[in-house]
Amino acid sequence: PQHDLPKKPFCGCFNTQSLCFSTQQRHRLQTEIRSVLIVDKYDIFLKLLSKSLLSIMPHLHIKTAISAEKALAYLDSNPQTPSFDMIVIEERLPRCYNNARVAPTKSNCTALLSGSQLLNRIHQLEQHNLSSLEKNTEKKKHDTLVIGMSAYINEDGIKLKAAGADLLWNKPPPTMDMCLCNEILHTILEKRGKI
Repeated sequence: PQHDLPKKPFCGCFNTQSLCFSTQQRHRLQTEIRSVLIVDKYDIFLKLLSKSLLSIMPHLHIKTAISAEKALAYLDSNPQTPSFDMIVIEERLPRCYNNARVAPTKSNCTALLSGSQLLNRIHQLEQHNLSSLEKNTEKKKHDTLVIGMSAYINEDGIKLKAAGADLLWNKPPPTMDMCLCNEILHTILEKRGKI
């Protein structure tokens, strides 16, 4: 029912107890967001953010990648089906040189992707996969919620938004509470045209 949909979140959620999800809203969150990819250069941050997201959404299946190239490997692994419902991407990713994290030289410098460049590649993959699906089946487009993240969000947020980020998180990320669940659910439902 329309009255049970989450309302657009507001800044200044002080009383998270009043924002508890109904059973129907929790079910909606579980059906809309099942799989998450987190891309960040620090392994400890990947672990902490995974643990934090699981604390508010314990049903999630989370994959982590320490570089754009590793994230693309996950995304390319099954191009015929949407692989992630939500992707959290750091703008300032490490540069991978021949699968090693070493200083660049002319001989070892290969693909260089920032978070915003990775977002552009993800959108290209989604468009390609969508056109393939439309030719082969009657499946509808699967929109992935994309969250751009940076410790320098004032500077990097412009690039991330321009590349298609739906939400921006500063580092450290926001408090993982029902207010954040509400914002995530509202944003993905809006993006998928369900509200």
